[in-house]
Amino acid sequence: MRNPVLASFLLAFAIPALAGDYSGDVRVQVLLKTDTNALGRPLAYPQAAHPEVTSFEATIPPGAETGWHLHPYPGYAYVLSGDLTLEVEGGKRIVLHAGDAYAELVNVRHNGRNLGKDTVRLVAFFTGEKGKAFTRKAE
Repeated sequence: MRNPVLASFLLAFAIPALAGDYSGDVRVQVLLKTDTNALGRPLAYPQAAHPEVTSFEATIPPGAETGWHLHPYPGYAYVLSGDLTLEVEGGKRIVLHAGDAYAELVNVRHNGRNLGKDTVRLVAFFTGEKGKAFTRKAE
């Protein structure tokens, strides 16, 4: 979290309520608490007959990109290193830096690009449905 005052407040007041009653030296740091995606649109949870969570780490070398795609299910990501530029259908760009967490765009065409000199590494979690892809290539 980039704001040390906010981080201190969360650790002192909000975290115990969110994390439950952990004991000892266990510390919890909220990386993302939001009700909107990276474009500021409200989050929506899918109705799935066979829910499944998928988590992965993605590595994007300098100059590489994901290609235009969309996610039919909600996803959440945390940038471990580098700077990721999300190009969104319609021309909007969102730049995410190491330490940033965000809610993925659902059913919105976008392309993740590494325009920097350092490798982008991120970890993501998708709440989808068993047997169905959480990412689809967009034409």
